Amino acid sequence: MPLQLRRGTDSNRLSITPVVGEPIFTTDTKKLFIGDGSTAGGITVSGIDSAQITSIIDSNYIVSIIDDSSLTIDGNGSTGGVTISDGLIGIKTGTGNVAAIDFYCEVNNAHRVKLKAPAHASFSGNPDVVLPNASGTLALTSDIVTGFLDSALTIQLIDSAYVQARQTTGGSGTVTEAFKTIAVSGQSNVVADAATDTLTLVAGSNMTITTNAGSDTITFASSGGGGGSFDQSLNTTDSVAFAGITTDNLVTSTTGTPTIASASNIVLQPAGSVVVQTGSFRLSNLNDSARDALTAANGEMIYNTSVNKVQAYLNSAWATLSSGTGGAGDSLSIQNEGSTLSSAATVLNFVGAGVTASGTGLTKTITIPGGVDSALITQLIDSAYVQARQTSGGGSLGDLSISASTLSSSDSTVTINDDLVVTGTISSTQAGAPVLTSASSLTLQATTRTTISNTPLKLHNFTDSQRNALSASDGDMIYNSTTNKFQGFSNGSWVNLH
Repeated sequence: MPLQLRRGTDSNRLSITPVVGEPIFTTDTKKLFIGDGSTAGGITVSGIDSAQITSIIDSNYIVSIIDDSSLTIDGNGSTGGVTISDGLIGIKTGTGNVAAIDFYCEVNNAHRVKLKAPAHASFSGNPDVVLPNASGTLALTSDIVTGFLDSALTIQLIDSAYVQARQTTGGSGTVTEAFKTIAVSGQSNVVADAATDTLTLVAGSNMTITTNAGSDTITFASSGGGGGSFDQSLNTTDSVAFAGITTDNLVTSTTGTPTIASASNIVLQPAGSVVVQTGSFRLSNLNDSARDALTAANGEMIYNTSVNKVQAYLNSAWATLSSGTGGAGDSLSIQNEGSTLSSAATVLNFVGAGVTASGTGLTKTITIPGGVDSALITQLIDSAYVQARQTSGGGSLGDLSISASTLSSSDSTVTINDDLVVTGTISSTQAGAPVLTSASSLTLQATTRTTISNTPLKLHNFTDSQRNALSASDGDMIYNSTTNKFQGFSNGSWVNLH
C-alpha cells in the first residue's frame, strides 16, 4: 500500500513548523521538505547533508513509521487513526462516526460504495465476516425472500453470488440446509440431516408427481380413473372441490344445517329408492312470482306460499295437488254406504273370497270375482219379476231363461220392479255400448268403492250454457267443452279441477 506524505502548497508549508523527521511535499513547487523541529516549513531535502539525513532517519517519527510491528496513520491508534500491521488493518475513529472505507468507480471517481461498521447499539460481540472464495457479487439482505418463492425468485436466489460462492468447484455444493424441518399435523417431522440432504416427494395412491426442470415446477395430479381416495378423515374449514365422491355413508357432525349446493341441478340417482328417514321432506316455498320465474320441467313440485297449496308441473303447466283447506278436487272422501266414517281412514281393506290385487307400477288393480251361486238363483227365481213372468199353468219363464248361473232374455228390455241383488259380476256380451239409464239419478252405491277397470272414466261433455242449466249438487263433475277443463261443483259453484 503506498504511503502518502503530508502535502500542500508552498505557502501552506511556511505557515507550519514540522516536527523532526516529518516530511512535507509541496504540490505547487513539487519539492520535498523535512522538518527539524525549529525551521518554519522545514528544510529542503537537497540542502541536507549526510549528517542531517542520518539524524532525520534516526528520529522517533521516522522510526515509528518504519517499525516492523505496525504503522499508524492520522491518529494514535488508540482513540483514532489507521493502524497497519502484518495481516491486519485497523481503522479506529475519533470523530463520533462509525469507521468506513470508500471504494470509488473507475471513471473519474464519479461514484463510490461505502463499507461501514454497524452502529454501537447494533453490536453483540465482535463478529467475523468471511468473504466467499469465488468471484461473484454479494447479495444484500433485501435480496433474501421470506415468503413463498415463485420460479423467477428461485432462479434469482440460486444465481446469487452467495450461493454461487458457497458451491464447490465440483458442483457438489456446500450450502447450508435448504430446509431444516418439515412438519405435517399428525405425522412425524422430516428433518434435514446435512447440508446436502435431499427431500423426496412420493406419489400416493391415485396420484402422480411430475417435474419440469425448464420451468422449475412440480405438478401434483390425480390418476387412476380420475378419482382420489382417503384412508383417514378429511377435516377442513375451507371449501373442498371434488369431481366426484363415492362413499358408503355421507355423514355430517355439524350442529348447523348442512347444505348441498349446485350451480345447476342436484341429482339423486339410486339403484333403488330415495328414502327420507326420521325427519320429514320439505318442498321449497315459493310465491307465484318466484314459481313463474323458474325454468320448470314436468314432475317438479313446490309449495306455493301465495295460495298455500302443494303444486306440481304437469304437462307444461302448474297444477294444484293439495290446497290444505279441503277444496273441490283436492281430496277423496271415504264413506260407508253414503255415511262419513267415524274416524279418518288411511288404509282400505278389500274383503271377500277371491279378491286379488295386481300391478307393479303406480297403478294397482283390485279384482273381485263374479258368478252367481245357488242361493242367488233361488232369490232371483222367487223375485216378483219372475213370478209375474210365469204362466198361469206354471213351468215356462217365457223369454227369460236361467241356465246354471247365467240369466238371459230374448227380449230387448228386461224390467225388474223389485231390487236386483248381484254378488258376482254384471257383464254384457253385446257388441254395442250397453247403457244404464234412469229417469232421475243413477246411483252406484258400493259398500267399499266403485272401481272402473281397464278403461278410463269419461265424463259427459257440457258447454257453459248446458252446464248452467243443470240442477247441480256439490260433488258433481263434468268436462266443460267451452273451456276444455275438468270442473266440479263445490260449495255452490263450478270450479276448475286443473
